[in-house]
Amino acid sequence: GVVVLQVEPNSAAFNARLLRGDVIVEANREKVASVQDVRKAVESARSSGKSFALLRVNRKGSLSFVTIATKRAD
Repeated sequence: GVVVLQVEPNSAAFNARLLRGDVIVEANREKVASVQDVRKAVESARSSGKSFALLRVNRKGSLSFVTIATKRAD
C-alpha cells in the first residue's frame, strides 16, 4: 500500500477526506504498491471519462472506500 504522508488543503485528497497516515491499498479495485500506481489509476479513470476514482483505504486497521475526484480544477 501507499502511506499518505501529507494532504494539501483544497486538494482532491483533502476533499476525499484522506488523512495523514491513511494507507491506500487499492485504486479502482487494483492493488497499489507505489504513488505511481495510484496516479495511474486516477489518470486511467480520468481518461475513461469518469469523474472519480475509487480508493480502498486502511485507516488505523479499518478498511473503507473513498472516492477521489479525477477532474482537474481550472
